[in-house]
Amino acid sequence: MKIHIVGPVGCGKTRLAVALAQNFDIPHYELNAIMLKDDTGKLEQDSATAKAQLTKQLLSSSWIFESSVDELFDNYFSEADIIVVLDTPSYKNRWQIVSGFFKEKLNNVKNKIAYDNKFDKTFNDMKKQLQAEKEYRKVKRGNLIDQLMPFESKVIVYTSANIAFEDLVEHVLKDD
Repeated sequence: MKIHIVGPVGCGKTRLAVALAQNFDIPHYELNAIMLKDDTGKLEQDSATAKAQLTKQLLSSSWIFESSVDELFDNYFSEADIIVVLDTPSYKNRWQIVSGFFKEKLNNVKNKIAYDNKFDKTFNDMKKQLQAEKEYRKVKRGNLIDQLMPFESKVIVYTSANIAFEDLVEHVLKDD
């Protein structure tokens, strides 16, 4: 099974991907970590290296990719069996960004994301995430809809990561 999960910052992509990966014993990859950009928008690793990594992962029989909405990942939608779009309400995303920042700062949770735990959020990082969420609502959401039109038969839209997990486990992935 090949699943690609997309959505804005703070919608629960990582949580859903990790839960599905554990439930179905499928490898999980965070595409944003592979093609990580620095503060200027420049890729931290060259695109040839990143594409080689992605191509290797695409060739495997099962995977879960998760990414924010980004033109860098257009080509990978065609490889997915299912494309999960988390279209959560903006207020939930913004709450998750802010509360997650403070939880991490207070050491109430450990943020286990694909940055080898080198990622220590600053207030500026939180502001960037809030700005990215706003940009998603204004521009990228519409672009995503256009990008997914050729693949509409394999697109499933959810308004919650929890609902997505329950539905995917109970109905969609049950027979695979």
